[in-house]
Amino acid sequence: MGRAWDVSSYPDTPSSPYTYTYTYTCNRLFSSIITNGSDNHTHNDNKQWNQILQSQAKATNGELTKLQESIDSMIHANININITINSDTLTAVFNAYTSAQQQLLHQLPLPLDPPAESSSSSSHSETMQILNDAWKITNDADELLQTVSSAASGQHTNTNHHLKTKHYNQIIRAWNDLAQAYSSSSVHKKGIPQRATHHLEIMERRALLNGNGNEDANANANAVAPTIETYNLVLDLWSRSQEHLLSSRAESIMRRIGGSGFLDSSPSGGSSGRGASASASASGKSHASVISKTLGVEPNPETLRIMIRAWCRVANDGATSKRTIGNAAFNATGYLLRMQGMMKEDMGQGSGSGLVFEQQPTLDDYTMVFRAWAQAG
Repeated sequence: MGRAWDVSSYPDTPSSPYTYTYTYTCNRLFSSIITNGSDNHTHNDNKQWNQILQSQAKATNGELTKLQESIDSMIHANININITINSDTLTAVFNAYTSAQQQLLHQLPLPLDPPAESSSSSSHSETMQILNDAWKITNDADELLQTVSSAASGQHTNTNHHLKTKHYNQIIRAWNDLAQAYSSSSVHKKGIPQRATHHLEIMERRALLNGNGNEDANANANAVAPTIETYNLVLDLWSRSQEHLLSSRAESIMRRIGGSGFLDSSPSGGSSGRGASASASASGKSHASVISKTLGVEPNPETLRIMIRAWCRVANDGATSKRTIGNAAFNATGYLLRMQGMMKEDMGQGSGSGLVFEQQPTLDDYTMVFRAWAQAG
């Protein structure tokens, strides 16, 4: 379960004397627990250790080296002593990573403020350095999540017990923020949607486990069940990506939570025929999959809007034939009609959910679909 942290590649982030002293104190207290608590590790020691690591995570101020050293010590110490990492500690640690990532991304120049031509080369170099540093931090946070997540295989179950949906969403959201930063900087970076999809699939598998009648196993599975926010974050990554067959990958995820648009796209970018799900699209309903039924996850207006964007991107950017463009425009239209159907159904039921305005297609939604049909000729 241990790993060798590569901290030499992190950007130098100056920390205040207070932060350095506080982090040093945390490390001394942590070392004391490891040294003195190996034989008789008590509940109070567990509580103290979690408080120390939480405080250290909050005091990093973007400097992750000491925090990583403590985590590495914890991983090795956990082999010999029963340290329980609670949910709040995991949240604090992941927050330290994502906060450091955000500090870097906020240094990127605004896309509406292009640099002067004379400084464009140096500006591009600085942008790439920031993006690469942010990628390293996000990648390390991702690997830490995988390390903690590996407890599901039967090792260190005390760690896995406190892993929650929100922790997966933290890392998936970090990948989403990084992907948007690459896109805003006009830099094509592939492989990010696959990282997020990997976590989504792990969450799905664990949530669908029945635990063989074990209540604790069932509780753990439910604790990491993906939510519609999880699906939207992953779908958004695919919709904005430069990946090959992005629409097919997005559709495969969409089917798991409640069907697709008009067409079932094949891996080649074709379709299995039009109209098969037209009535479902028009009414805003579709056949629920096993995942949708088990987890109670259904597409919301944001999900449909993401899928409209995904198919319109195929029509406007990635398609090479009129047939593919036409199929993409048709699918985008299907999701547009589903959004309209969702809005009408809510109004007809008089549910008072307050979502009618949110469910209403926007001018941008219509414009994207019209432009896709224009490309189809």
